[in-house]
Amino acid sequence: MRKDGKSGRTTLVILAAGLATRYGGAKQLEAVGPRGETLLDFALFDARLAGCTRAVFVIREQLREAFERSVLPRWAGELETSLAVQRVEDAPPEYRGNRTKPWGTAHALLAAVPFTAGDVLVCNADDFYGRGAYLAIAAALRDSPGAHAVAGYPLESTLSPHGGVSRAVCAHDGAGRLTRVEERTGIVRSGAAIVDDRGDVLPRDTLVSMNLWAFRPGFLRELGDAFAEFVRGRGADPKEELRIPDVVNDYVAAGRGEVLVVPVRERWFGMTYPEDRELVRAELASLAADY
Repeated sequence: MRKDGKSGRTTLVILAAGLATRYGGAKQLEAVGPRGETLLDFALFDARLAGCTRAVFVIREQLREAFERSVLPRWAGELETSLAVQRVEDAPPEYRGNRTKPWGTAHALLAAVPFTAGDVLVCNADDFYGRGAYLAIAAALRDSPGAHAVAGYPLESTLSPHGGVSRAVCAHDGAGRLTRVEERTGIVRSGAAIVDDRGDVLPRDTLVSMNLWAFRPGFLRELGDAFAEFVRGRGADPKEELRIPDVVNDYVAAGRGEVLVVPVRERWFGMTYPEDRELVRAELASLAADY
């Protein structure tokens, strides 16, 4: 994979701490590219072209050795890299109860904050977003002073043929400003329709977030406040998580800032189920000439 890029003052935060219970293994580190690349290698390459000069991998402690052995050396000299460990110990003990796992993607992003500088792009380690998506949200930050951004994918292009998925549905106004983001779960095709586990039919062109965000530093301060409030109220409940869309939704609803929904038509694909692996390999093989 070529690693030519351009300079900038933006950090890519890759969320790679997930347990991957449906997948059954550390999909963050699985070699699925034609030359043994992982999906996060493609994220790094594309984000670098969008102006990122550093990357932070949010991991769980059990993955540290593997990242230090296989991921960081591949990008040495190309990007500044750091590992941020997402821990239950990030919250005071009086709010943790007997909890043994961290608190979701908002907590993961917060773990990366000490290693970031300037604006941040955020993505998942097990998704391929397409180069144009990184370029588009980076451009939204550059061209819209004060605003944050989220890549919006058409729902019909983000489904898995192997089972239900969760997607954050993005409602927006006529100017493309996010007005609400709502997590929907168990989304599948049902005949010609797309339905969720509530039984609601969702329009095929509904824009959804696949967790590709662009934030200015001000949002990261809001994130810290939201997490502190969350753990005080619900931190000890082992079923509760605080997701990035939850924080963004409250942020927008309270009028504290503006988030742009940036429509993208890139080829998204990812690994939720083991059966998705071969589809991902085939997609990456077809894109090999671009990398």
